[in-house]
Amino acid sequence: MNKSVWGMVILNLKTIKIPYGITAVVFFFMLVVEQIKLFQFRTGVDIGNQINMSVGTFLWLLIPLAAIFIASRNFSRMISLGGKRNHFFMGSFINYAILASIISLICTLLYFLYDSFILDSGMYDGLINLIEICN
Repeated sequence: MNKSVWGMVILNLKTIKIPYGITAVVFFFMLVVEQIKLFQFRTGVDIGNQINMSVGTFLWLLIPLAAIFIASRNFSRMISLGGKRNHFFMGSFINYAILASIISLICTLLYFLYDSFILDSGMYDGLINLIEICN
């Protein structure tokens, strides 16, 4: 791997603060909604037989947002500073691989720790999760 490619990877991961923020807001908002529903269910409010989407599924929002923001913000900046297109595209590919692997790990942990707790509580009839869909 070229030193400039790793420099672009690090720069790309640092400069996508807006996708990090949007994903964090959506993730924590859905987590709060989930906790409110769990509290209502525990106090006896009938929320009906529902199938809900897993909280970890919303983390996958980061990948397309990162793809849009990395290309729109950093490409012209890198090229004007003397970077090569090959290095930029290889760095972007490595960014997506790193982000996808981190998100996969977090979603797997959420699936085995948090989603199993929610399903065992009896609050929902099911959770839509990418791990179950891809099996």
